[in-house]
Amino acid sequence: MAKGDIDIKNQGQLDLIVDVQTGGASDLFKMINPLTQGIEKNILQSINFIIGSKVSIKGKPNGGNLNIEGKLKGKNLQLYTEEFDKFNMDFVFKDNIIQIKDFVIKKHSSSLDGRFSYDLGNKFIDYEIKLMNLKLKDVNIYNVLNWGYDGQIDSTFYGSGPIGELVTRCSIIMSNAYIGDLSVKGSALNIYSNRKSLYVNGEVLGDTIKLDSFINFDNTPKALSQPSYINLDIKTNKVKELAGIVSDHNIKDTTLGGVVEGNIRSTFNVYDLEKLNIALNIIKLNLSKAGKLYRIQADKNQIIMNKGNIEKWDLAVNGDNEWIRSSGEGDQRLGIKIHGEYQIDSSLFEIFSRKIKKADGKIKGNAELVFNNTGYNLMMTSSGKGLSVKIDGLPGMFEKLNFNIVLAKDILELKKFEGIYGGGKVNASGEVILQTPFPKIKIVGKFNDTNLSLFKKTNLTTSGEFELSGDQLPYLLEGKIFLNKADIFDELDELIKSKKTSSNTYDRYLPNLENKRKLVFINYKITIHPTTMISIKNALADIKLDGTVNIDGNPEDPEISGELKIVPASSRLFFKGNEFFINEGRIVLAGENIGKKPEINFLGHAKVNEYDIKLSINGNFDDININFSSEPVLSREDIISLLALGFTTETSKNLQQGDRQAMTSVGLGSLLVEQLKINESLNSSLGLKLSIVQEFQDTESSLVGGTSSSGDHGTTKIRSATKVKVQKQLGKKVDASVSSVVGGSLGEKQEMNLNYNFNKNWTLQGVYEIKTDPEISSESSTSVGADLKLRLSF
Repeated sequence: MAKGDIDIKNQGQLDLIVDVQTGGASDLFKMINPLTQGIEKNILQSINFIIGSKVSIKGKPNGGNLNIEGKLKGKNLQLYTEEFDKFNMDFVFKDNIIQIKDFVIKKHSSSLDGRFSYDLGNKFIDYEIKLMNLKLKDVNIYNVLNWGYDGQIDSTFYGSGPIGELVTRCSIIMSNAYIGDLSVKGSALNIYSNRKSLYVNGEVLGDTIKLDSFINFDNTPKALSQPSYINLDIKTNKVKELAGIVSDHNIKDTTLGGVVEGNIRSTFNVYDLEKLNIALNIIKLNLSKAGKLYRIQADKNQIIMNKGNIEKWDLAVNGDNEWIRSSGEGDQRLGIKIHGEYQIDSSLFEIFSRKIKKADGKIKGNAELVFNNTGYNLMMTSSGKGLSVKIDGLPGMFEKLNFNIVLAKDILELKKFEGIYGGGKVNASGEVILQTPFPKIKIVGKFNDTNLSLFKKTNLTTSGEFELSGDQLPYLLEGKIFLNKADIFDELDELIKSKKTSSNTYDRYLPNLENKRKLVFINYKITIHPTTMISIKNALADIKLDGTVNIDGNPEDPEISGELKIVPASSRLFFKGNEFFINEGRIVLAGENIGKKPEINFLGHAKVNEYDIKLSINGNFDDININFSSEPVLSREDIISLLALGFTTETSKNLQQGDRQAMTSVGLGSLLVEQLKINESLNSSLGLKLSIVQEFQDTESSLVGGTSSSGDHGTTKIRSATKVKVQKQLGKKVDASVSSVVGGSLGEKQEMNLNYNFNKNWTLQGVYEIKTDPEISSESSTSVGADLKLRLSF
């Protein structure tokens, strides 16, 4: 909202109040266009935020009396890759001077505050900035490195003077430092600069690493007599702390140790680098890692360059059939040639990332760098054969891995990458063009018959193809995954337990290629096609699914969409020994985002005693509605009783007292079997499935024959007995079951069934039965038979 006057007759004289309740960065930049005209467009495009502001604008837009004053409050500030919670400032543009006062930016528990002024006329700058309580790992650009060193950063920045003669001072102190959960020494850095010189000195991990440097930019003869210099020293017997800077998992590696001591001395003239002097001296370098020892060779531990001429360049670190060597020759004027070669065990790469859990096998390569006044030429090769690598977060490991990489100047070519993963073949190739600010990537690959074991009893066999491409963040990972086999046999509680160890429902086994904040490195565009039915089988279900799933977006919030349909007649749900055959069902993945829970719709039926029970399940995973109905009609309470205990209230009334007590005990016992997961133990160890249910039989007393045992004339009574049944799958198409009816008033019966399943509809069943009449306990009957069963769903 804006109000005020614009005097068109007087060269557009302004007198405006602009009140912005909510706006964005582009709105503000348009509003204060005179202040941003000298700023490059790409810089402005890298800044985004939400603001509220009130701005007063007075004067002529093209005149020298334009005055702008305002207050600004904002949130969700994004500056390149960095994010900040909120900010506010007062700003003034008057007499051709930009002033920013009471400037505050908040990020988590840290704050950045200060002041700034810039005179557009004489280009004079004056500023003071203070940074307090910043955690190093709260900085996104630092998190890109995934280093392990963290602590609290406090800093002060001062500067004043014309742009060409600006004098600046900076002090950065890191306290409360730690690597992983180990407290370590802090660090400090001091910088002073003016037009003629730059001083930088500091310490890392206390005095483990020390830097002292001076750069002389004054090219007057008198000043040039004082050369520039860089002095760097390192000395420690705590190699784990040095390695912990690279990755914090090293701090707990009990197999890692050693001693490092060395220094670099260099003097030079920035206007005559052909006469550069460098002396590198490695006094001690002893490294041990998992029983492997690496040492600097005593007579090959120096680099000496005198006035641009290499007098000595000879370095060698040796292990057991392993080495890293470097040699060089030439001078700055005619050209320098540096050669290197190595053969190392791949287990050394475990130091650089916690993601590499285990690596085995030799990697070798060489490099040659030639540079002179006309430019440089870099050539590197690296290869490995028969490697084994275990990556954290991925099931299984890469085996028999062979690769060949060539770097020629600024093109890194992956000539060969092939190996075995999950018993199947994996291969990839492509190139990376090294350019700023982000490399250009195009890598394509395939995998065939890869077996993945997830959770405890889930096994997938997959094939597919993928392509990683792009020339800026985020890169795009496109792919097609074909599920050749998908057997999900874990119990529901195992799946839920595994889900809780992940940040969300789906991404446990998606590659997590982004940092801890919101700097996204990669976007997915993946389609999953089952080539066979997905099988889910556990104590609660035996269902088959078919459909397609799409994964799009970034790893932090992927959009998962698609529809999985239940294959009818082949799908069942289990409850207390009752089988519900699914007539119709589907699982819908909405695709909005990971927080949108899948929706399910199932329709099924079961035969329980003489009742047909219909089941309806619908809703999302967090709010499932389950409804039952029956034919003949029963109340909801009776249906639940029938499913849980095996009888209704009406049946219970017609039971004799002894049978009623036995039925209740069997029902509760069956519930205990289910709760104690006895079935699960039998199935996992012996492949058996146990069920305990009640069987009923109507008996009608005769009016001619007198009264029933209860004394009622002409009434219906029900006899009952307990049926214990054990089932076992003998083969892909053959299963057997043995059951025994014991106790109660129904009599005893032993039955053995042998089933041969031709397909999902036709089954041949052989039956052997021995039955004892409860009225005449001494008599029993034996029968043998066969049935041909047809199962249809409609």
